Amino acid sequence: MPFDVFSIIISSLIIFISIYPFYYILVLSLNEGMDTRMGGVYFWPRAFTLENYTQILNDAKWLNGLLISVLRATIGTVISVFFTSIFAYAISPSWLRFRKFYRGWLIVAMYVSGGLIPTYMVFTAIKITNSFLIYIVPSALDYFFVLIFLTYYRTIPPSLREATLIDGASESRVFFDVILRISTPILATYALFSAVTQWNSYFDAVIYVHRQELRPLAYLLVEVLNRSNTSQFSPYGNAASFTTQSLQMACVIIAIAPIVALYPFLQKYFSKGIMLGAVKE
Repeated sequence: MPFDVFSIIISSLIIFISIYPFYYILVLSLNEGMDTRMGGVYFWPRAFTLENYTQILNDAKWLNGLLISVLRATIGTVISVFFTSIFAYAISPSWLRFRKFYRGWLIVAMYVSGGLIPTYMVFTAIKITNSFLIYIVPSALDYFFVLIFLTYYRTIPPSLREATLIDGASESRVFFDVILRISTPILATYALFSAVTQWNSYFDAVIYVHRQELRPLAYLLVEVLNRSNTSQFSPYGNAASFTTQSLQMACVIIAIAPIVALYPFLQKYFSKGIMLGAVKE
């Protein structure tokens, strides 16, 4: 009994420490900025307001950034899941020649990078810099998850593929109608990882994009977190009712809300997908 009480107390403390920082950000985003400066706001808004959010959402730049982030997270995730899964399936058969070479090449490519300058030169040569394609093409294939998919595909009985081929199906039909249908856990797991990565990514926008209309939400969030003058953020509104900090907190909530809303729908696949792709008996 004492051990159970101790476990509950420790678990509750860990949960509080994990959740409270996010809750505190939400509280500050819903409180007037000047009132927050007075201190004493910890668990609920003392001067409730939605002005921090209206200042952001009334800014066309932020609405455009939200659109770019949604598009890159959606399109980028779909394309990345497709190419990663189909490439892994193509090199998964045990009878494939040079299979070990392909696997070794994947491991080398995963750990060794060409560097920023050569990468920039390659992207410039294929004309994807300063365009939306810079968010899609480089992330179309994930080397790490290719290895995860490879391990998962090896758990699928070869007789299943052979029976489908005997019935007259082509390799493409085997992949789309059979393999993908039984790979939902690993597909959902990778989709979640890919979507979060796309949504939070901003470094590519800093290096490869110079057009304001292509800036994603993550880039704008980093930009506003680095600002010290509220008047530089929005051309409208009364600066006395909000501060840089209150706007920053609202930006953080807007940036993380879609991922927090998406995660519960994929959570049931998350642990199962990781285990299926990580262990081979």
